[in-house]
Amino acid sequence: MNKIIRLFILSLVLCLFACSDDDEKEVLSSEKKIVAYVIRAHANDLENDIRGTVDEKLKTITLKKEVPSNKKLVATFDAVGDVFIGSTKQVSGETANDLAECPTYKVVAKDGSSIEYKLVIDCEEEEE
Repeated sequence: MNKIIRLFILSLVLCLFACSDDDEKEVLSSEKKIVAYVIRAHANDLENDIRGTVDEKLKTITLKKEVPSNKKLVATFDAVGDVFIGSTKQVSGETANDLAECPTYKVVAKDGSSIEYKLVIDCEEEEE
């Protein structure tokens, strides 16, 4: 009799775990943004890093130094979400792009929503 009761309780417990609310759809994050952006000198054969300023309000990334127009550059960035230029997925520190064209970076959240950041090259001389 004890064995039957134990088997019944075990079956009940297993059923409770198997019938949990795991079937509910997972809520996917809508968070998406570029947090930091830099063109590393060592990765691009440059003399100095070119640091980008991310403006969340304007959705821009501004580079304060002249960006070489004669070669593709590799940007290193921190982002929440997947980053694309056009349909090409960007890999931080790996994907080379022609930045002289001032591309638009699209950041896609896990829920599929997206935002865009326009790259802006500020050609004004910096005061030292």
